[in-house]
Amino acid sequence: MLKLIPMRRPFCPYLLLLACLAVAPARAETQVLDLRLVFDVSQSMAQQDPGNQRGALLQLFAGLLPDGARAGAWTYGRYAEMIVDWGKVDPNWRKRAGEGAARIHANAELSHLETALTRASVGWSKADAGSRRVLLLVTDSRLAASRNPERNEESRARLLKSQLPQLARAGAELHVLALGDEVDESLLRRLAVATGGSYRALDDAARLVPEAFAVYAGAAGIEFGSPIAGGFDVDEAVDRITLLLYRGEQSSSPLLIPPDSAAISADKTRGHSWLAGDGFDLVSIARPDAGSWRINGTVGADSRLLVQSRLNLAIGELPAFVAPGDDLVLSARLFKNGKQIRKNSYLRFVDFEVTHVDPEGRREVIEMEHHPERQFKGQYRHLNPVRLAEGRHYFEISASTRRYRRSRQVELEVRAPVEVEVAQAEAPGIFNLKLRAREAFLRADGMSAEVLVRAPDGSRERPVFESALGGWLQARVKTGQQGLYRAMVTISALSHDERIVEFELDEVSMLGVVAPPPAATVEPAGAREESDGLNRRTLGFIVLGVNLALILAAIVGWLLLRRRPQADDFAIDGDDLGVEP
Repeated sequence: MLKLIPMRRPFCPYLLLLACLAVAPARAETQVLDLRLVFDVSQSMAQQDPGNQRGALLQLFAGLLPDGARAGAWTYGRYAEMIVDWGKVDPNWRKRAGEGAARIHANAELSHLETALTRASVGWSKADAGSRRVLLLVTDSRLAASRNPERNEESRARLLKSQLPQLARAGAELHVLALGDEVDESLLRRLAVATGGSYRALDDAARLVPEAFAVYAGAAGIEFGSPIAGGFDVDEAVDRITLLLYRGEQSSSPLLIPPDSAAISADKTRGHSWLAGDGFDLVSIARPDAGSWRINGTVGADSRLLVQSRLNLAIGELPAFVAPGDDLVLSARLFKNGKQIRKNSYLRFVDFEVTHVDPEGRREVIEMEHHPERQFKGQYRHLNPVRLAEGRHYFEISASTRRYRRSRQVELEVRAPVEVEVAQAEAPGIFNLKLRAREAFLRADGMSAEVLVRAPDGSRERPVFESALGGWLQARVKTGQQGLYRAMVTISALSHDERIVEFELDEVSMLGVVAPPPAATVEPAGAREESDGLNRRTLGFIVLGVNLALILAAIVGWLLLRRRPQADDFAIDGDDLGVEP
């Protein structure tokens, strides 16, 4: 039995590239998005992405990226090819991106990730405060620079030792959309963690477009609203709405019905932008009518509404990965025309809330509190006192009144830096406690551990960890009492930048048992009957022998008495004893 409780000391302060959740200022609006899209075109994609959702993803960005952003797209197999020239997004770039979607295939025999990242990151030699650099990688395969395994390992080493630090220094975020279970998850997670990006494992290529959309919304700092189904509301302060509508298996696009005007459709756009892609519609409407809008038609659960408004909700930045024991701090502020709202006379009519959905789908709504310190006036926050379970968590932060509602959605993956396994050994009451560093966070060969085990009666012992197969450290814990044994594990490890980090893992519990006494040897029934029979015969012989000996002694005694002289019989009288009177 494995029981987890919060870490006694947060793990994140000791890792350079895995920061704790903290209150952070909103991303500067002056930054220009620089997006590089990289698509794996190895042969395995024919099975993982038979409908070429990678092409649909490129179509999505052709319609989604704002004018003035910079973007480009590459495919990679044995070689890397630029299918959409990198440059400023404008009508010509959008046209090239639409054409580039048709050039995404699944014919390459190799998968040379090192070359792809080298080509796609050209120009990112040093950090640029005026640019938001995002690299989105879509892959379903392991690194295969060559058919020679040694060359693949050399390429992997160069990628980690040279390219990865360069991307981090340049301020580039690497986000990974991984299809299937054949990818090098350890490598890709490490790339994402070290650059402040995210790793998303997908079991269906149909998830590529919505997951890429979520990555874009977070990278661009766009208000990523709640899912929409039959309709949505628009208030007077909204300047533009962008809708991503998933059709799924529906062949026709839905209708948008404004509050007080004619319907808008793919055929009758009425001056608005409507892109009908493969399986989705992307609609952008400037100066939308205020009121309730309806959607006539079936749209998927991932359909979203993005809002650009004079009244904006800004939230503190969050990393993509945290450890289970890290503190969680969510913050929110309202801005109007670029200036933060700080007046209590206005804010007292605003409800700030956090909706948390955990990996099991449990939903909780929590009220945010105004920051108590004066210098943070107008900022609302939520301090989560509960340990977060491993897995992907969703948070929707909202600010609402009777007239409007603004919301932002963020995703967070909780993942421990060390794997923990507890297994019963060969005998009851003996457990193997196993630990292994996760390469995305720690060096696999630089970890040591100590454990203190408390028995139910309060006694303590310190089992020793030893190396085991598969990179594990293993300690044997012997229990001899009924009840719960608690193990506190202290880790000392090396980060990838050669720093020593120390932290305590969550408490591990094992249910102790008393070993049963050795079982008495049970003699087979047949042998027992044979033994009993033998004992009875032996006893009979002994009794018979004793009786015969007694009878023989009696006979011998009787014969000896008969052979003695007769005088002896009269001597008792004393008449002829030879004694004078």
